[in-house]
Amino acid sequence: MPSQSGGTEIIMSILKCDNLCVAYDGVTVIKNASFSIDEGDYVLIVGENGSGKSTLLKILTGVVQPTEGAIRTNGKIAALLELGAGFNPEYTGMENIYLNTLL
Repeated sequence: MPSQSGGTEIIMSILKCDNLCVAYDGVTVIKNASFSIDEGDYVLIVGENGSGKSTLLKILTGVVQPTEGAIRTNGKIAALLELGAGFNPEYTGMENIYLNTLL
């Protein structure tokens, strides 16, 4: 991506996952997930109940280790894993995230 000075702007991935797999009791709940998240990206994880959304967040924050694959981070990662945990409905989503990261 060109910068205003005519050079090249380098965007660092803050998180990169390669071929993540997670199995519980012989059941594969996440299979071959690969993606990267760059600085400034917004991420939405959507799926049916039991599809592995919370498991993926736990893997990304280091609470659970993947059965296979690799995760590389550039910086610190934290997540609010419980829906509504610490959220004030009078603030926007970004305001809530900002306030919760200050705590």
